[in-house]
Amino acid sequence: MRYFVIVFAALALLACSGERDTERVEPERVASAEVGAGDVSNIVAHAEFPGGVVLTTEYHVRTDERVVTKKGAIRQRVVLELLEAEPDQASALVSADLERAGYKRVRQKDERDGSHTIVFKKPKAKTLSVRFYRSVARRPAHPEAKSMVAFSWQVEAAPKKDGNER
Repeated sequence: MRYFVIVFAALALLACSGERDTERVEPERVASAEVGAGDVSNIVAHAEFPGGVVLTTEYHVRTDERVVTKKGAIRQRVVLELLEAEPDQASALVSADLERAGYKRVRQKDERDGSHTIVFKKPKAKTLSVRFYRSVARRPAHPEAKSMVAFSWQVEAAPKKDGNER
């Protein structure tokens, strides 16, 4: 059974590494697709969030990929560069959008580097973990980026351990 788990994990990593090339969203300036949010004719790509979340601030998709955790779960991770919100405003703006979609703040963890992560839950929807960075990356993918936010949610649970493992 141990070999099955190892083989499964290896296959999952291979599958994700192949998907990364095809699922990665190319950098483009995007706007909220919400009705009345302004001119959205320049939308080339946008991030798809679970639970009906629509962001009301303009953003640029830095990365959109699936990652495998140490335990073997598969998570979707979307990193956005916000074009209208400074780091001290990003948390309030994104949290308000999540709350409008029915999510509730569950807990917050402050990191040593000055960033913080908030976990949001909504009944019958994926739990979202949102990390708010204290600054933009040294080399932002978009020249107008003012802050950076990473969304993460589970796509597939980790394989269950079998009682016969040694």
